[in-house]
Amino acid sequence: MLVRIVLLMLLLLPMGCFQTSKISSDLPELTDKFCEAMRWKDFSTAAGYMTATVQDDFNQKFIDDKDLYVVGSKIRHVTLHVEEHWAEALYVLEYYRLPSSRIKEWHWRQRWEAPKEEGASSGDGWKITEPAPPVPWQ
Repeated sequence: MLVRIVLLMLLLLPMGCFQTSKISSDLPELTDKFCEAMRWKDFSTAAGYMTATVQDDFNQKFIDDKDLYVVGSKIRHVTLHVEEHWAEALYVLEYYRLPSSRIKEWHWRQRWEAPKEEGASSGDGWKITEPAPPVPWQ
């Protein structure tokens, strides 16, 4: 009986590792899509990468502003905490706002969290859970 339990545990262990690596492998694709949405000022799509509690704050900061021009949008680095199902990312928005043509940077230290429930799909996970800092153009 003990041998069966040990064999069962050995069979299930790789499945748990696969789930963790699957969750962490979804993050780069989602952060790329978030950056692309921000680059093209598609703020409603970008808000979809956030929890509901963060979306309202984001929508108040990022409204359709005809004088705001986005030059670049990227994640500079990510620190992954696989066991805790979260990651910290440094997001940088390069922009200028008319009448100025000087390019400036705005930084947002983001906390992305993955679902902790088994069987959760990538569409259910990896959401930004903390609000953006104040934006300088408001």
